[in-house]
Amino acid sequence: MEDVAAALPAAETGSEVKAENESESAASAVSSESDRDYTYTELLARIYEQIVADKGGMEGGKGKKSIEPPEVGKIGTKKVAWANFVSNCRSIGRKPEHVVEFVLTELGTTGSLDGQNKFIIKGRFSSKQLESVLSKYIKEYVACSTCRFLNTELKRENRILFKVCKDCGASSSVSSIRQGFRVQTKRKKT
Repeated sequence: MEDVAAALPAAETGSEVKAENESESAASAVSSESDRDYTYTELLARIYEQIVADKGGMEGGKGKKSIEPPEVGKIGTKKVAWANFVSNCRSIGRKPEHVVEFVLTELGTTGSLDGQNKFIIKGRFSSKQLESVLSKYIKEYVACSTCRFLNTELKRENRILFKVCKDCGASSSVSSIRQGFRVQTKRKKT
């Protein structure tokens, strides 16, 4: 019995030395990219390093952009001004004319850009309403349908508009902006 008890601690120390040698050889094998079977943790570490290198990190990489909310001010009683409109368009990478067309169609009103790059909209709209319209625009015309990053561009091919992702290369067609229902009124001739 004593021989077994004495042999057991010796076997444990031998296995510890063996484990250290295996970990050192595994580290050298990973660095030399040899043909061997990798453990799950080694593969997980390698893929994580590749993702960090490709995307600039898991949090706030190239795909994550912070878009400031619309700054809205009243002009009189019947108009509002979206002060940071052009900076919002720049942050999502779209031309202001396209975003203007979408916003005016969604809100069912008229408006224009003034000389100070403020978007003047006829009607009384809050910042929350304009923010929801902007997020709807981003979902339809900016965010990639595959990887959800905002690094896309619009390309027109044969009268069809495509959203092409610069990160994953995915391409999807998007609908053109259509005018909503407008009431046609005729004035009576007197």
